[in-house]
Amino acid sequence: MSLRKLLLILLPALVCSQLFAQDSDALYRKLPQEGFVLYFLSPTSFKAKPGKVRLETDFTFQYRDQRPDSVDMKFSLFSKKPVRGLDSLVIFSGTQRLGATNTLEIMFLQKDKGKWHSRFSTPIPYSTLEQMLSAGPGLAIKIYAAGLTLNFPAGKDWREAAEVLKEILAVEIGTGG
Repeated sequence: MSLRKLLLILLPALVCSQLFAQDSDALYRKLPQEGFVLYFLSPTSFKAKPGKVRLETDFTFQYRDQRPDSVDMKFSLFSKKPVRGLDSLVIFSGTQRLGATNTLEIMFLQKDKGKWHSRFSTPIPYSTLEQMLSAGPGLAIKIYAAGLTLNFPAGKDWREAAEVLKEILAVEIGTGG
């Protein structure tokens, strides 16, 4: 087979594989520090149903020689009305409750381009993050505030990112036993 024919066969396959490949560098950062490695899992959006409120989550943790106990889950709520405080956050996979917290600290509240941005932080167990990454299409985050319940189901972006991150963290950190 000539080189030209080989290129005509392989080039489209290479281009397609690059177009559909998930760029893991966009999903997380691994920053070596003195004595540990800092992991930052990039923000991913969830949209409330019903409504136009958006939730954007990211996760940070330190890794030394063993799996971390906890992860800092930070999240932003983008809404038409300011959100100053939350009662609790619960993470579900279908009907199974993966975790919950009522230790929700507001980091800031600001208005930008007609939307309110409320930023919160809470610790969650590392095992809950692992379960979230494995939950698939059934993952949902529910937020309770002043008698209001907001449900944020995982969308395609979360599911695709979770599949990649689950594999990477299983190799780099190890899976739960």
